[in-house]
Amino acid sequence: MSRVNITKEFLIGGRAIFTVAVNDLTALDTDKSKDRHYTYMITQKQDAQNEGKVIYFASHLCGPNNDNPFDYNYLGVFSPTTGTVFLTAGSKYKKEDKPVHALNYALNVIYERPIKEYKKKWSVDILHCGRCSKCNLKLTTPQSLERGMGPKCVNDVRKRGVMMA
Repeated sequence: MSRVNITKEFLIGGRAIFTVAVNDLTALDTDKSKDRHYTYMITQKQDAQNEGKVIYFASHLCGPNNDNPFDYNYLGVFSPTTGTVFLTAGSKYKKEDKPVHALNYALNVIYERPIKEYKKKWSVDILHCGRCSKCNLKLTTPQSLERGMGPKCVNDVRKRGVMMA
């Protein structure tokens, strides 16, 4: 059974930080002594080629501080319409790396897609860090904690009108 407290909307906030905890030791061929959780950040930037369009970048936490952008390694480009991360020439990871597998699995769960490429369903927890995915302020109300964004920020994201699959 998986526990998920983030949404597609959360992912496009502009500074979404979340952790995927893989509870099944066999899922990633990981022994008990190694970490089974991965923290990611999805950020947005204005597309220099297309005015008004934004690009989302996925990064994996490799340092000690999830608030420090220098502690993240670039993973790939995130498409909010398909819920997929595409590795690029600048990616620090390969398709077969465990952080890539864990992120792809989590995105399949969040986007409620059938998980065909895995032999069995994993037990995962996909949790935000308690901060708004847009403005990065600490979330305090139950509704904000549930969606991963404060009321003003969720309205701003909805006004942007990003099409969700």
